[in-house]
Amino acid sequence: MTFFAHRFSRAGLRLAAVVLLAAGLVTAGADPQAQAFSREGLPIEQLDVPSPSMGRTIRVEFQGGGPHSVLLLDGLRAQDDFNGWDINTAAFEWFYESGVSVIMPVGGQSSFYADWY
Repeated sequence: MTFFAHRFSRAGLRLAAVVLLAAGLVTAGADPQAQAFSREGLPIEQLDVPSPSMGRTIRVEFQGGGPHSVLLLDGLRAQDDFNGWDINTAAFEWFYESGVSVIMPVGGQSSFYADWY
């Protein structure tokens, strides 16, 4: 390889490195898109189901979809306003128009459905 060809290839490598670095900086600055909660407008109901054994009503998030159902229980991430699956994922979106109903009880943080307050 001649001196000129060697020098040209090193300059090309430097240029490629600068371009790749600049492209990386541009994409690194973009805000990540979190996927929490399903999109607005899905047919989700908030139901209050009476529980004689617990002596109170239990809030349940429900999306009808068919005769089969999936029961999404949360554990440590449970809250009193929404089910953890609803807060941290787009689960209702995933099962929308799938022929499967989605049931998510709300509350009982860290109880794992035993000794639920």
